[in-house]
Amino acid sequence: MGRPRAAGGCYVFADGRGTDEIAGQLTDFSSILQVDGYAAYKALARNRGGAIQLAFCLAHARRKFVEVYKTTQSPVSGVRSHVWGGDQRRRA
Repeated sequence: MGRPRAAGGCYVFADGRGTDEIAGQLTDFSSILQVDGYAAYKALARNRGGAIQLAFCLAHARRKFVEVYKTTQSPVSGVRSHVWGGDQRRRA
């Protein structure tokens, strides 16, 4: 078993969020990439044959559960949105 790699973070600013900009920024990258649900990241990971693994942001996932709860009042989506960040009154 190899030595664990140190975790790191990097913010790169570009003129746009297109697939070409993202691919250019991550030319030699191969690891886990935390992303929102933007399709360009999914395309990049697909094109790299498994070299990039996507880790999706829970804040973005939680928003989907909140949207479902507001529309349906589903108890399951309400529990999920509460567990992943509490209700909005505490965030104000």
